[in-house]
Amino acid sequence: MKTMLKVTISLFFLLLASTTISAQNSGEKWSYKAVDAPYGYESGEIVFSKKGEILYATITISGNTLDPVKVTQKKEKKEISLYVDGSDILVTWTPKTKNVIQAKASFDGSEITVELTHTLKKK
Repeated sequence: MKTMLKVTISLFFLLLASTTISAQNSGEKWSYKAVDAPYGYESGEIVFSKKGEILYATITISGNTLDPVKVTQKKEKKEISLYVDGSDILVTWTPKTKNVIQAKASFDGSEITVELTHTLKKK
Protein backbone atom coordinates (compact mmCIF):
# COMPACT_ATOMS: atom_id res chain seq x y z
CA MET A 1 0.00 0.00 0.00
CA LYS A 2 2.83 2.43 0.86
CA THR A 3 4.60 1.55 -2.36
CA MET A 4 1.45 2.11 -4.42
CA LEU A 5 0.96 5.44 -2.65
CA LYS A 6 4.50 6.41 -3.55
CA VAL A 7 3.96 5.38 -7.13
CA THR A 8 0.69 7.28 -7.28
CA ILE A 9 2.33 10.42 -5.96
CA SER A 10 5.07 10.04 -8.52
CA LEU A 11 2.55 9.48 -11.25
CA PHE A 12 0.83 12.67 -10.29
CA PHE A 13 4.08 14.48 -10.85
CA LEU A 14 4.37 12.69 -14.10
CA LEU A 15 1.08 14.09 -15.13
CA LEU A 16 2.76 17.42 -14.97
CA ALA A 17 5.33 16.37 -17.42
CA SER A 18 3.32 14.34 -19.87
CA THR A 19 2.57 17.14 -22.35
CA THR A 20 4.31 18.73 -25.25
CA ILE A 21 6.82 21.41 -24.43
CA SER A 22 4.63 24.12 -25.92
CA ALA A 23 1.63 22.97 -23.87
CA GLN A 24 3.57 23.10 -20.62
CA ASN A 25 3.21 26.77 -20.02
CA SER A 26 2.63 28.54 -16.77
CA GLY A 27 -0.81 27.78 -15.39
CA GLU A 28 -1.55 24.64 -17.44
CA LYS A 29 -3.90 22.33 -15.49
CA TRP A 30 -4.04 18.56 -15.91
CA SER A 31 -6.16 15.89 -14.25
CA TYR A 32 -4.66 12.45 -13.73
CA LYS A 33 -5.91 8.89 -13.34
CA ALA A 34 -3.90 5.98 -12.01
CA VAL A 35 -6.18 2.94 -11.97
CA ASP A 36 -3.69 0.77 -10.06
CA ALA A 37 -3.25 3.33 -7.29
CA PRO A 38 -4.73 2.81 -3.81
CA TYR A 39 -8.23 4.10 -3.03
CA GLY A 40 -8.22 7.88 -2.64
CA TYR A 41 -5.07 8.30 -4.74
CA GLU A 42 -6.32 7.14 -8.11
CA SER A 43 -7.09 10.65 -9.36
CA GLY A 44 -6.02 14.23 -8.77
CA GLU A 45 -4.78 17.42 -10.40
CA ILE A 46 -1.44 18.80 -11.56
CA VAL A 47 -0.62 22.42 -12.37
CA PHE A 48 2.54 23.20 -14.34
CA SER A 49 4.30 26.48 -13.75
CA LYS A 50 7.53 28.08 -14.92
CA LYS A 51 9.98 30.09 -12.88
CA GLY A 52 12.38 31.57 -15.37
CA GLU A 53 13.27 28.71 -17.72
CA ILE A 54 12.55 25.97 -15.15
CA LEU A 55 9.32 23.96 -15.34
CA TYR A 56 7.67 22.84 -12.08
CA ALA A 57 4.66 20.65 -11.30
CA THR A 58 2.37 21.12 -8.32
CA ILE A 59 0.20 18.09 -7.53
CA THR A 60 -3.02 17.88 -5.56
CA ILE A 61 -4.00 14.44 -4.24
CA SER A 62 -7.12 13.86 -2.14
CA GLY A 63 -7.35 17.59 -1.45
CA ASN A 64 -3.70 17.86 -0.31
CA THR A 65 -1.35 20.01 -2.38
CA LEU A 66 2.28 18.88 -2.48
CA ASP A 67 5.34 21.11 -2.84
CA PRO A 68 6.29 21.94 -6.46
CA VAL A 69 8.70 19.48 -8.13
CA LYS A 70 11.19 20.35 -10.88
CA VAL A 71 10.59 18.71 -14.28
CA THR A 72 13.80 17.81 -16.14
CA GLN A 73 14.32 16.90 -19.79
CA LYS A 74 16.66 14.17 -21.03
CA LYS A 75 16.68 14.03 -24.82
CA GLU A 76 13.04 13.43 -25.82
CA LYS A 77 11.86 12.34 -22.36
CA LYS A 78 10.79 14.36 -19.36
CA GLU A 79 11.40 13.17 -15.81
CA ILE A 80 10.51 13.84 -12.24
CA SER A 81 12.59 12.29 -9.49
CA LEU A 82 11.16 11.99 -5.97
CA TYR A 83 11.96 10.46 -2.64
CA VAL A 84 8.75 9.45 -0.84
CA ASP A 85 8.42 7.38 2.34
CA GLY A 86 11.86 5.82 1.96
CA SER A 87 11.60 5.05 -1.76
CA ASP A 88 13.08 6.70 -4.82
CA ILE A 89 10.46 7.27 -7.50
CA LEU A 90 11.17 8.14 -11.10
CA VAL A 91 8.35 9.34 -13.34
CA THR A 92 9.05 9.50 -17.09
CA TRP A 93 7.08 10.41 -20.20
CA THR A 94 7.64 11.44 -23.78
CA PRO A 95 5.48 14.37 -24.88
CA LYS A 96 3.39 13.25 -27.86
CA THR A 97 0.06 15.08 -27.76
CA LYS A 98 -1.26 18.29 -26.26
CA ASN A 99 -4.30 16.84 -24.48
CA VAL A 100 -3.50 13.33 -23.14
CA ILE A 101 -0.24 11.97 -21.72
CA GLN A 102 0.80 8.47 -20.69
CA ALA A 103 3.47 8.36 -17.98
CA LYS A 104 5.30 5.60 -16.09
CA ALA A 105 6.20 5.76 -12.43
CA SER A 106 9.00 3.40 -11.36
CA PHE A 107 9.75 2.53 -7.73
CA ASP A 108 11.16 -0.40 -5.77
CA GLY A 109 11.39 -2.50 -8.95
CA SER A 110 7.74 -1.88 -9.88
CA GLU A 111 6.09 0.33 -12.48
CA ILE A 112 2.62 1.92 -12.72
CA THR A 113 0.89 3.79 -15.55
CA VAL A 114 -0.61 7.24 -15.08
CA GLU A 115 -2.80 9.04 -17.61
CA LEU A 116 -2.92 12.84 -17.63
CA THR A 117 -5.62 14.80 -19.41
CA HIS A 118 -5.35 18.51 -20.14
CA THR A 119 -8.24 20.32 -18.45
CA LEU A 120 -7.64 24.07 -18.85
CA LYS A 121 -5.35 26.98 -18.27
CA LYS A 122 -5.48 28.14 -14.64
CA LYS A 123 -6.78 31.66 -14.20
